[in-house]
Amino acid sequence: MQKVLDCFTTLLSTSSLPTVVTDYLPTAILPMGGDGAQTLIIVSSSLSNGRSSTESMLARLLKRSLPTGGGAILPPPSHLIVLSSVGSSRTDKFPYSMQNLVGGGKLSKMNEVEECVVSTVKGRMVISASVRGVPSDYTVIKFGEIVEDSEVAKKNKGNLDSESYNHSVTIRPGDSLDGAVGIEAAANVLLQAVATQPNARNATMSVIGGMTTADEGSVMWEDAFLRLDGPELWRIEETDLRSNDYGNEGDADRAFETMTTFLEEWSTIFVDGAKGTGLTTPVTVVPPKLKVLQCNDEDTMLPSIRTRWSLRLEFKATTTGSSYKSKSEEKQAERERKNIATPLSSTSNDSSKEPAIKTTKANKEGGVEILVERTTRKDGLMGIRVRARRCNMSDFTVVKEISENTIVKRVQEAVAAWKKNS
Repeated sequence: MQKVLDCFTTLLSTSSLPTVVTDYLPTAILPMGGDGAQTLIIVSSSLSNGRSSTESMLARLLKRSLPTGGGAILPPPSHLIVLSSVGSSRTDKFPYSMQNLVGGGKLSKMNEVEECVVSTVKGRMVISASVRGVPSDYTVIKFGEIVEDSEVAKKNKGNLDSESYNHSVTIRPGDSLDGAVGIEAAANVLLQAVATQPNARNATMSVIGGMTTADEGSVMWEDAFLRLDGPELWRIEETDLRSNDYGNEGDADRAFETMTTFLEEWSTIFVDGAKGTGLTTPVTVVPPKLKVLQCNDEDTMLPSIRTRWSLRLEFKATTTGSSYKSKSEEKQAERERKNIATPLSSTSNDSSKEPAIKTTKANKEGGVEILVERTTRKDGLMGIRVRARRCNMSDFTVVKEISENTIVKRVQEAVAAWKKNS
């Protein structure tokens, strides 16, 4: 990991970013409040005691402090980045179960560091949302085995993940990839996460592969990190939607219009119980939205996306899972409803006896957002693509993977039908 950090420091020094990097060993006395740093990069393997070491470190680094020479109080770091390893969340599966056993639980301790940072950031979002420097953002980057970029193809030979991605630097949500990563590739991903890509914030990603001549420019990095937004569940690129390129703007416009019209009509199968779809969780079909995006649009900051159409299938609340109530909980809810005071007559002016009615926001139950995007590709040609990503989520939402997979399968079938008839 030290080679990655050295390469990252070199990249920073040659960039236009006004940054100063300071390294601290785990045994060093860390500066209170991070000495005014905006970003804190934590190497999970260096914290041998896992959660306890992380809690002690964060308790010191996230305090507000005075600068050494005096002056205004400095806010704590606003972005916490954890550098970890693929497999740290999969210690119950081979080969990571064996690696964890032989390594004395090293992967498990890495996972404790990740979880501690994420829970700390989310806790600060709730408790201190109005304090300067808070809420913090987190980024968890799980690297594959770190090797020289020239050795990546050889190391990943026979690895299904790496073979399918042609050994190029690859980013996917969560702990989902296997293989090796090049030093230069890892350093570039870290640089992008620190300074350029908004979708790296509050996300966990896996990284494998090495830098190639094709891995250049903002469009490549934009597309790689775009998959973290939601996160993304599925996509089909324009090259797979047609046997030949669109070639000009008019072709892409017509394809975009017919695809969005087709999917809007298709979405009616989820109305009135979604019979025949295989979906057991009821959904609300949110009317589609069309948006022309600009490069400086705060909603995207993605220069390759010209127009975006979106349709959301949001899960409705049910009496199962987190919404289930026991008999005692139902009785308690009934007592609370009865205790609400009766509204006063219109002739009374005594405001002290007005009913104390509390309003609550509906829980977010999750869902799937289907996106059709008109894009500008790296080769300058126009194109479209279709994506599905998770939506309507909060920190307390239970992920409904089976229902998500059912919707994605129906989307795939719909796109295949459009492709056949277009």
